[in-house]
Amino acid sequence: MLPFLSPQSRLRHYLYALAVWLVLQACYTPPTSAAPVADSIDIAPGLTVTKTNPPTPAVIHKRAGAPINAPYPHPLPRHRVPTIDELTAVIDYYESGIAGSKISLFFSGVQGGYMIVRNWARVELNKERCDICLYNDCIPSYIFNYYANAEREYKFTESEEKTFFAHLSAAYAKRVRGTIYVLLPDGGEPSPQSVWTVWEFPYLTWNEHVDEIIRLDYNKDQKKVTKQTVIWKKGDPQKQLPS
Repeated sequence: MLPFLSPQSRLRHYLYALAVWLVLQACYTPPTSAAPVADSIDIAPGLTVTKTNPPTPAVIHKRAGAPINAPYPHPLPRHRVPTIDELTAVIDYYESGIAGSKISLFFSGVQGGYMIVRNWARVELNKERCDICLYNDCIPSYIFNYYANAEREYKFTESEEKTFFAHLSAAYAKRVRGTIYVLLPDGGEPSPQSVWTVWEFPYLTWNEHVDEIIRLDYNKDQKKVTKQTVIWKKGDPQKQLPS
């Protein structure tokens, strides 16, 4: 037979048991070998996406180059257009995330292409947990500040401005990596004189870190990407570089 306990005794036993439980909880350390729970991710049909976990602060620090407001030790020339190699050196110095990226986006011949391809990637590729590069996001602000000064002070001609952005596009194409998506008009071919045709596409095919290039056909009437086609992959013939 269980002994009879008065209400006061039961309360004392309860408080004692509660105190023991709290001490055990305070001293308990969860095991560190537990398997991580996989994140769920919705991928658009027909796409292969590299998904990564958010980088730790140590990884971010390792990837980052010089602080974005740090002066560049080898200022770009003031009275001529910088070469591709000079612009590439700036990208390498500041390293704004290109080296750790998995996907990069390009566009040509589509009005508003920058925002269209950016929004497409966010929806279709679930970019919250993917490293992605887009021209304006991964090119160091030093280069854009340099161009603004060149426009105001150095007085680049229209031809020099075109050459500057062609060289910058080539430098960007030399440094991106992984899977490349290019947004192009639905069913049409980019102009033979376009920056994509002359500079970006060729330099991408010579970039050893690029795995494949996927064309996105954009229908302006339907306002959506209607088709995706692999137009180049590692091992295919390289395009001729501009002279």
